[in-house]
Amino acid sequence: MPMDKQSSMKSYVDKQPWWNIKVGNVSNKQLLAVCIFAVLVLVALDVKVLSDHAWNPRAFILETPKDIPATQEWGVGYDGRFTYILAARPWGTVEGLDQPAFRYQRIVFPLLVRILSLNNPGLVPWLMILVNLAATALVCGALAYLLKQRGASPWLTLSVIFSLAYLLTIRMDLSEPLALGLALLGWVFYEKDRLALAIILFALSGLTKEVGLLFPLSIAVWEALNKNWRRSMAIAVGSVAPYIVWYGFLSYWLGISQGQVEKSYPVLIPFWGIRYLSEPYSRLLVGLWVLLPALIAGIFAARDSWVVKSTRSGRDALLVLIHICLLAFLPQPTWVDPIAILRMGLGLHITVLVWLAGIRPRYLPYAVALWAPSALVLLFVPNMI
Repeated sequence: MPMDKQSSMKSYVDKQPWWNIKVGNVSNKQLLAVCIFAVLVLVALDVKVLSDHAWNPRAFILETPKDIPATQEWGVGYDGRFTYILAARPWGTVEGLDQPAFRYQRIVFPLLVRILSLNNPGLVPWLMILVNLAATALVCGALAYLLKQRGASPWLTLSVIFSLAYLLTIRMDLSEPLALGLALLGWVFYEKDRLALAIILFALSGLTKEVGLLFPLSIAVWEALNKNWRRSMAIAVGSVAPYIVWYGFLSYWLGISQGQVEKSYPVLIPFWGIRYLSEPYSRLLVGLWVLLPALIAGIFAARDSWVVKSTRSGRDALLVLIHICLLAFLPQPTWVDPIAILRMGLGLHITVLVWLAGIRPRYLPYAVALWAPSALVLLFVPNMI
């Protein structure tokens, strides 16, 4: 970096936080300690749930109850049941899938479980739990590394793992842990200039859940803004092309329903979708842990992405902004479900921590303090713990 740009950046960046968030050399042993601690806590959570449900691993899947009326839209299970169907039943199964092509888009998690189970359906619910625990270690290790590289404590990673949104993904056997783990590992390899490996991981993340594509697309935009055209095209095309090809195949094989298309239309006014949340407590949860951080971070990240746009901190700020844009224009069917909004907010949580660690470290404690109490909500959700 040129000296004049470096000196101007030093005057802009907050150097000294009010608490001892900055660290010197953080050993790999400390990164490993963060991962082990996080996984052990989640193992304890899993054991508690299993013990309360006669050690039946399908308690995590939240399947549709029997004899439920066809018109009923509440209490019908959750998304983990689709992963279970894809992993446990023969290839091409559509029974029990509300939108077969859409569910098959997110193929990596069920396919991985299916491979590990050796086509033994009895092992599938156990492996769904174990894969998410392994994915949590991946999320922890990659995020702790990114924070360490920016001089922040890797233990701040736990604010993500022990947030309400992440705990719900573990409790419901959802795909976010694996999608985020692959995306964050791709981010790590990108920063290590291992571009081919990063692109492979980004592509796998997108095929686990579409939100994983936000990371490579944000990086590709930043590379383009800095006129690194070849790198930008390689990252964008390499990460997204497998998803597009797979989507095209599914459209030919299973067809895309009109309802699926209509459910993908974004709202036109930013965050206006919150009006579709009928319960006051849902609006409170989403407002506190998605809208509030999105609005506050958006203001400062927009400034940072311009002031230090050619630096790593500018790229981190752009990652925050693109995640905010996704949340702002989510389609109406997603806004109906507060859990879905909280899950989508995990990417914002992660990118805000990394961005603040690099350029505004003194605000990190406030971010952690905002999200930390969210885990307590899980205690009041029936049948969760």
